[in-house]
Amino acid sequence: MLKIPVYARNGVYYFHSRINQHQVKRSLNTKDPNIAMIRALDLLKMIDMTIDLKKIKKYVMV
Repeated sequence: MLKIPVYARNGVYYFHSRINQHQVKRSLNTKDPNIAMIRALDLLKMIDMTIDLKKIKKYVMV
């Protein structure tokens, strides 16, 4: 099973990982753990498609 780097802080879920020697921390803007996992997977897909991590400032629902 894939371990998704998601944790809760003050009830809000965050994504936290190291990608290409850069630390990536982003709020997932939810208090629901199931929604957090879905958003984290979407964020991983976006990170995989982009080279510049600075373009991903926060999770935005599409």
